[in-house]
Amino acid sequence: MTGLILVEKEIQSLSEERGRLAYVFDEAKFLNRENRRLDILLQKTKDRVELLTCGLKNNIDDFNFYFSKLTRKLFKTHSNFLNVDIDAKNDLRFSVVNSDKNTGDGTPRAEAMAFDISFVEYLRTLNVKLPEFTLQDYLESIDEDKLSTLFNHSSKKDIQVIISILNDKLKLLPEKFVLENTILELSPTNKFFKL
Repeated sequence: MTGLILVEKEIQSLSEERGRLAYVFDEAKFLNRENRRLDILLQKTKDRVELLTCGLKNNIDDFNFYFSKLTRKLFKTHSNFLNVDIDAKNDLRFSVVNSDKNTGDGTPRAEAMAFDISFVEYLRTLNVKLPEFTLQDYLESIDEDKLSTLFNHSSKKDIQVIISILNDKLKLLPEKFVLENTILELSPTNKFFKL
């Protein structure tokens, strides 16, 4: 009888061990299924990121068509273009190539204005319903040749450029051009919002 009790205890012990192993086995199957699901989700996410990255690069190439052409006209010796790199952490790093060559007092402002005008041109190709104008300020430091190039380009492309500039700087541009392209001029007799 004692032997039978020992056998029964051994069976009970083995049964409990089998139950623990069955639980671990079921848990491993669940984790394996979950791992496969996450692998599929990860691959879909990687594919989506790759597709979006490709789309971003195509959009930047399209934008650069306008930006590099305008900056070549503006700077004569070089053109600028927007670049995007993906670093080790998969973060996007944007830069303007050849921006370091744009030296001088107003040259960075001229580059920024060229960027804005080019962006309006690029947006037109997308047929999106967004405002097609650019706001510019602090243009006094841009030399007259560059300012004239930017204004002539925006005028030819029918891009509205809203500027805040001192009258002295405008007098350096051809009077006919200023008259033809001025829509609103603030003065002591023509105040903004009649204030």
